[in-house]
Amino acid sequence: MDEEIKKEIPLKDQILDFSQGTLEYMKLFIEDVTNWELPVDFELKFDWKVTSYKFPEKLLFLEPVSLLCNQVKFRCRLTPVTGDHDLFEQLALLRGYNKPGFKKMLLVEAFPVHYHYWFKHLKELSPAVRAFPYQSFLKGWPYYFALVMVKSGYGGYDPKIKFVLLKKIAQIYFYAYTEIEYYANRLERSQLTKMFTDNPLFPKSIMKHIDYKLSCFPTQDLIVYWGIKNFQQLEKEYQQKKGTSFAFRDFLRLILKLGPVPFDIIHAYMKSRLPIS
Repeated sequence: MDEEIKKEIPLKDQILDFSQGTLEYMKLFIEDVTNWELPVDFELKFDWKVTSYKFPEKLLFLEPVSLLCNQVKFRCRLTPVTGDHDLFEQLALLRGYNKPGFKKMLLVEAFPVHYHYWFKHLKELSPAVRAFPYQSFLKGWPYYFALVMVKSGYGGYDPKIKFVLLKKIAQIYFYAYTEIEYYANRLERSQLTKMFTDNPLFPKSIMKHIDYKLSCFPTQDLIVYWGIKNFQQLEKEYQQKKGTSFAFRDFLRLILKLGPVPFDIIHAYMKSRLPIS
């Protein structure tokens, strides 16, 4: 354990510097490597605060952002590992702070390029979209965009970053599947427990978090899953429409320009209003 900490786990006094450095690297990657022409001139304030009562499975998350505000402040909470967790939970959470995992968390949880784009174009968003943004868009975009970043070479094609990101998405898909089984097919508690404890993606103590998620945040993983799948499908539709003139930067800007609207509207726009090249 000591060797693992020294090699991969940043210490408490290093985490904020590591976060800021990783954030600046992600900004440079978008501007200089991919040249997607997305705005990254935002500032993210990092705070160290116990947030485990809100999201026990997350070590890091972005504070909720409202599109009804005329000015946005991005604040990222870093959650310390405390003695409230038992020994095995502490070990699992500490391993979540390994450098590839932490880079993945920053990219998914605290890289608000979509919010920043919208705040630069608030006048283009309808009042309804600002007041009632489509949740699958908001929650699915960070994971979809993280996959796009890694696929494009973020992290220098580090297989560890790709692995931890794919593992997280696999967990989300499994969560979504079990939620359907639990609510729609009335899965028994013992059956649910066996599904998770038999799955190597999760630690044996995961059921504490599952109970919390099911009672306090039901369907959240279904919402994320639906968002990821729709963005992937929209990318295919856009590429088919554009053919050889397909440019990924144009697709990203189109999706963000339309704003966090239901996917049915975006699919309809693709079919009826997007010119064929």
